[in-house]
Amino acid sequence: MSAREIVTGIAFVLLNTLDAYLTRIALAIGAREANPFLDIAFRTDILLKGLVAIVIVAALAFWGRCSLLKWLNRVMLAVVLWNAVVIFMQLQT
Repeated sequence: MSAREIVTGIAFVLLNTLDAYLTRIALAIGAREANPFLDIAFRTDILLKGLVAIVIVAALAFWGRCSLLKWLNRVMLAVVLWNAVVIFMQLQT
């Protein structure tokens, strides 16, 4: 893995962890999980979500598909921004 791929992998793990953290906050202030599977599977467990992200990064590195991480990071960034908007909107009510 190149240095850029390592940074991209770390960013993916951090974005997933931030997503779990923001989801936990959103649920605590009254928002609801839009995806029922994720609600059952992760229960906003930050550590589990981080570990799953690490496994995904390792699998992509193993199969030489690290280029997919930049697209996954874009998706995760959108999810994190959405969670931030949900929290902001929930706090406004």
